[in-house]
Amino acid sequence: MDAYQILQFLHSWTRWLVLVLAVVAIYKAFSGWFGKKDYLKADNTIGAAFVGSMHLQLLLGLILYFGLSPFGLKAFDLGMKV
Repeated sequence: MDAYQILQFLHSWTRWLVLVLAVVAIYKAFSGWFGKKDYLKADNTIGAAFVGSMHLQLLLGLILYFGLSPFGLKAFDLGMKV
């Protein structure tokens, strides 16, 4: 496996982490809002984990497309035309 395949695998599995954390964060937000509960440190931790996983997903996608993907590399290839 080369770096492209490893990052593609990580990018593929990170989407599930993002999805699970989004569902948990939304559930905690609405249950706290409708249940008139106080905002806890755990709620902040879930939100920070969700945002961090979104950043990781974006970073992996940008590295894959602009750094390692043959499609992204062709987009920046000017063909040395003069």
